[in-house]
Formats: sequence, C-alpha cells, structure tokens
Amino acid sequence: MRLYLEGKREPFSELMVFTSRFDELMLEAGQETAAEITPGVLAELEVQPPERTGETEVDWTSERQRRAYFATDGFGAGIPYKRTGGLARAWRIITEIVGEGKFRLMVENPAKAARFVYGSLARDIGQAKRFQQRFHIQQGWLTASPIVHKWIDLAQELFQANMDKKIVALGIKLRKRAITPRLGR
Repeated sequence: MRLYLEGKREPFSELMVFTSRFDELMLEAGQETAAEITPGVLAELEVQPPERTGETEVDWTSERQRRAYFATDGFGAGIPYKRTGGLARAWRIITEIVGEGKFRLMVENPAKAARFVYGSLARDIGQAKRFQQRFHIQQGWLTASPIVHKWIDLAQELFQANMDKKIVALGIKLRKRAITPRLGR
C-alpha cells in the first residue's frame, strides 16, 4: 500500500501565463478603478465655499501669521487675495506600478497651500486638521481626509473586483488544490 501526491501541471500553466502579464493586468484594473472613482472624488474635493467678503474678519491662527501675511504681500498672492480656483482644480488621481507586483492609486493635491486649506490626508481627523488653518475651516473649506479615505476604501473594493474580472476573462480557474492526494498501489 502506498500514498503519493499527484501534481497537475494544468493549473500552474494557466497561472504562469497570468503571472507573466500580472503587472499589465494590475495597471489596467487600476486605471479602470481610477476612471470609475475620479468623477466622484473630484466632484467632492473641488467644492469651494463662497469667497470671503472684506466685511468678514479673518480669524488668524496667531498674530505672527497675520504679520507674515501682510509682510509677504499675502504670502506672494497679493492683497486682497483673489481666488483663481486653481487650488481646488489641483486635485488629481494617479495610477502607477511601483516595483515588482505592486500597484498604487494616489489621490493628491500638489499645491503648497493645500494642507493649510484642506488639512493633511491623515486618516485620524484630529491629525488631518492639524495643519488646516482656523480661518479656512470657519470660511467653509472642507477637511479632505474623510473624503479621500472614503474613496480610497471604495477604490480598494473596485480594484479587487476589476482584477477578479480580468482573471476570469483569461479563463483562469484557480483551484483550491492543485495537488491532490492519491492512493497508490
């Protein structure tokens, strides 16, 4: 009486074809995911509060900040500041393959002023608001962190679903067991 294991090449050959295209499929799935979430992400992040009128007093975070603003001609933007909408339009979604077998989807606003207006993107709301200036919060600028994290969490689910579709489209059926025990003679 003998017990031996029998390995079948078939599931592995399908897997080998899949893994040779894995990065390409991952990028495709990621770009599809980005295309699905981008309109919603931007619709939420590009919202701007009404412009402040000269009648509204600015609630400076500190006297030092107020002095710096006037000493630098509105931090280089001029006084009074004229909103261009550029900060809100600077939000973007980027997809890339990083290293071997790693995909990255990023939501970012590269503008220098972004963290002072929107806060940081830390998951903890207290940490996210740490940089957001008090007068921006009072004026109605949103804290971006909860919005970005909501969409990143959704993107994670969509990405997995998109990858699953790609695997199925290739006809790959990964079995629970590629090696089956057989009773030998």
